[in-house]
Amino acid sequence: MKKYLFLGAVVLLLTGCIEMNIGDVSVTQKDGVLCFDIEDEVMVRSDRVSINSIMVYEVGTQPAKILMHKDFFEKPLRPGKCIPYEGVPFENNILYRVYLGVFIKYQRKNVINSYNRVFCFSEKNNSEKVFHSFKESERPESCPVSSDE
Repeated sequence: MKKYLFLGAVVLLLTGCIEMNIGDVSVTQKDGVLCFDIEDEVMVRSDRVSINSIMVYEVGTQPAKILMHKDFFEKPLRPGKCIPYEGVPFENNILYRVYLGVFIKYQRKNVINSYNRVFCFSEKNNSEKVFHSFKESERPESCPVSSDE
């Protein structure tokens, strides 16, 4: 039942009907692989917080083009560890959003919240890929163009 409620909330989130974002996702590259985690240090240290799902999708596509989706309902993840990206390769100059579904235990209840981050890749003139990451509140309309400068 929890899974269906959560999936319903995700559908509403993706269609823009509800905004439950309470923080930012940390997006880093480790050994050429993108890693996702909660950026909020207070939540990372709290024993009341667990990550129950991750979704990576293209921004602005209708219906949403989902590149990665995993649920961790049976064994929620603790924040503070890398959740590696395991999806199709990213294309240059396309904005992507990562969504982490989070349970926060509050007065004997699990409250569902989310953490988001927007990111993209562009290419320098010398064909080197450049990674860009933005807080949801600072999301550009398109991926910045890189140059050799």
